[in-house]
Amino acid sequence: MGHSWSDFAGSSPNTASSGGADGIDETLDLSLNSNVLTEIYKYTMEGKSDEVNDLLKKCPYVDLNQVAYVHTFSLHPLPFSGRVGRTPVFVLHAAAALKRRDIMHLLLQHGADPNVTDIAGQTALHLSTMPCPGSQYCLLPASNESKDLVSLLCSNGANVHSKDIMLRSAVHKTAMYGLLSCMLFLINEGSDADARDCDDVTPLMLAAESGQLKTMRALLKRGANVRARTKSNQTVLHHAAMLSTGLRRYRSKLSAVSILMEHDVDVNAQDDAGQTPLHIAAKRRDYSVIRYLIKYGADLGIRTRQGRTPFYEFLDGLNLKLTSNAVDVHMALILFLQDTARPGPFTDSEGVTPSCFAEDAIVSEFQQKVIDILLESEKSTFSLQFLCRLTIRRALTQHRMDRVNDLPLPTSLREYINSTTASWVTGDLLELFSEEVRQQLRL
Repeated sequence: MGHSWSDFAGSSPNTASSGGADGIDETLDLSLNSNVLTEIYKYTMEGKSDEVNDLLKKCPYVDLNQVAYVHTFSLHPLPFSGRVGRTPVFVLHAAAALKRRDIMHLLLQHGADPNVTDIAGQTALHLSTMPCPGSQYCLLPASNESKDLVSLLCSNGANVHSKDIMLRSAVHKTAMYGLLSCMLFLINEGSDADARDCDDVTPLMLAAESGQLKTMRALLKRGANVRARTKSNQTVLHHAAMLSTGLRRYRSKLSAVSILMEHDVDVNAQDDAGQTPLHIAAKRRDYSVIRYLIKYGADLGIRTRQGRTPFYEFLDGLNLKLTSNAVDVHMALILFLQDTARPGPFTDSEGVTPSCFAEDAIVSEFQQKVIDILLESEKSTFSLQFLCRLTIRRALTQHRMDRVNDLPLPTSLREYINSTTASWVTGDLLELFSEEVRQQLRL
C-alpha cells in the first residue's frame, strides 16, 4: 500500500493550514516532512528499497536534507547511537552507514545532498567508508563494497576533501579500516594521501596503528610522508607500537614495524613526553615489538621527561608472578639485559621506583628474587673488555652484527663480540627463571 502526504496530514504541504499564519503553516510542513523521513529511515533500516521508492513517489515534497528524529533504543547505524532519547539522523547517512546502495541511489535522485554533515561533522562519504554496525573493523577486509558507495556519492557531487569535526577525511577512515580499493579511488579522485587531522595524525599513522599492512604499503608507494609527526611529536613508528596486543594482530603488528624499518625511520624518535617507540612497546610489555625495535638499534638508555627508561616502563605495573605470559616476560627481560651492563636506574626523576618494586606488590618469592638481582646490579662493576663489547654491539645493532666479520680483528675477538655472553645479571635471571619453570612443571 503506497503512502502520500494525505496519509500523514490529510492534505498536501502547499495547502496544509492551521489558521493561515505563515509560521504555523511552516511548522506543520516540517512536522509532515519529519513523519515521512521517519518512515524512510525505518524502511532503510530494514533494507526495503521498494518501499522507499514508493514513498518518494507518493510524497514528492519531502525534503531529504532535513533530519529525522528517531528513537535510539533500536539498532542504530550511526556513531552517536548511544545518545539518550531522540537522535537527529539524515536518511542518506543511515543508508550509507548500512551500505544500502539502492536506497542511497534513490535518495540522491530525489535531491539528498551528499555533502550535508551530521553532528560529528561527517558526510555520507565518511559513513560509507566505515564498517557496518556491529562489525569488527580490525577483521574487516579491503572490500569493493565501500568503493561502489563512494563512487556513487562522488558521481553525485560528494566532496572528497570533506572532513569531520576531528578534521579526518574519508581517506583517514579507509586507511584505518583497511579498505584498500576504496582508499585508492579517493586518492585518484584528488583526496590527500597525507591529510592531517586536528592532531596532525595522517592516514599512514592510522593504518600502522590498526595493522592495515596493504593500506600502509599503498600509502608509502604514493609518497605518504613516513617521517611526519603529530602535534605531540609522535611518529608513524610510535603509532605502530600502539597496536593492540591481541593474538589476532600479532603478525600485523610485527609486520607494520618491519615495513616502517624498511623505510629507514628513526627508531629512537622522541615525542613531547620523551617517549620513543620502545617506551610504548615496553609499557604494553609487547615482546614481539620490543625484540624488533632493539634489533634495529632502539636505545635502552633514553629517558622520558619523567626520567624513565624503556626498561623502567616495562617493569612498572608488571606482575612478576609466573603466569601464562611468563615466557614473553622472561624473554623481554633478557632482551633488555643482554646488551647492557646495568639495567637501571630504577628510579625516575621524582625518585619513584617501578610499582612492582613496592612491598605490597610483591606476590611471590620469585618476584622478590628478581627484584634483588636487579637492585644488586646497580652496584656492580664490569671489565673494560666487557664494556667495549657492549659499545660495539650497540653501535652495530643486532641486525648488522654480521659486519663484525669484516673488521680487521683476531678471530677470537670477533667471536667474543659476536657471542651472546651476558653479564652476571642476565645469567642469574636465566637460572632463576629456569628453576621457577621447573617448579611449576612439578606442580
